[in-house]
Amino acid sequence: MERLQAFRYEPAGLGRLILFSFPSIAALDSLLGGQQILALAVTHQAAIVIIDTTSRVVAGKENDADTYLAFYRHTVIPLRARGIALLRLDHPGKTWPAAPAGRRRRRATSTPNGCCRRHRS
Repeated sequence: MERLQAFRYEPAGLGRLILFSFPSIAALDSLLGGQQILALAVTHQAAIVIIDTTSRVVAGKENDADTYLAFYRHTVIPLRARGIALLRLDHPGKTWPAAPAGRRRRRATSTPNGCCRRHRS
């Protein structure tokens, strides 16, 4: 709650926010994990699911394209099929922008893509 209040949000203004911090669900690149996150979203009538940080909710290797294809197949497609938006936050890896972790597949499973960088003055 402290983080939300730091952004000047008060509990009364967050009536529709449901936060699952480190929920006990299977990896989202698995069939079971995709089913579990979909069940949570449907049960709570979510309009959007926000995942922070994608690399922490998958079991496959971070640099393996198959990990993100499985995530897309098991989590993204079922949510989209129900009309539930998905926002996933992630870090691009050490070699950004040349070769993000998970390479092209990681970028291909999300649209649109953007990158924020800290500018040093």
